Amino acid sequence: RVRARQEVHAMISGTIQGWLTDEDLADVRARVPITTIDVIPYRLEPLSKHLRITAVLSIGLIRRVSPWGEVWCWIGGRLCRGEQVAPAVRRQVAEALGESVVVGDFDSARPLRVTEFFPDPQDGAGLDPRQHGVSLAYAVPLRWEVAPQGEALGFNWFRDPFGLEIRLPFDNNFWPGVGEALRDAVAELKRRIGDPKFDDVEV
Repeated sequence: RVRARQEVHAMISGTIQGWLTDEDLADVRARVPITTIDVIPYRLEPLSKHLRITAVLSIGLIRRVSPWGEVWCWIGGRLCRGEQVAPAVRRQVAEALGESVVVGDFDSARPLRVTEFFPDPQDGAGLDPRQHGVSLAYAVPLRWEVAPQGEALGFNWFRDPFGLEIRLPFDNNFWPGVGEALRDAVAELKRRIGDPKFDDVEV
């Protein structure tokens, strides 16, 4: 974990190569799809510390500026040349929520969902006026307090937001395409987690 923190700090401070200049990025965006790494933080909480009952899944979303005003969105950004997926996930989390946040184990070889975004509306895809993007979405367990920064104007935890028992009051207030992709990703996360019990949860 120390090495992972060092890699994140180095990437943020600019000592690892792989970024494009604004001019080069504009040229690349006009010519080829852009791979993005998107992150859904999650945590498991017991409903009770006294009863052995099923734990509750919460996911975290950031509030960010978009061409459509402020929206809820997952954490994410471009994958750099020469950067592996696992360090990229940790970097994205650190840039949005602070370097003190600890990212738990996750399977970097198995994204929860792959979503395409286009500058113009396309069936079954998201919308991004900047580029044709290919999003690889991962869910990662987080520990410690978050400190929203950078593009993250705010951060909230939402308990099982797409379950039958709870509905978000802002279901449609997402970056276009993220809401549907997020629902699918959370469903896949639940399938992978199974039915976590109280004993599986750090209290």
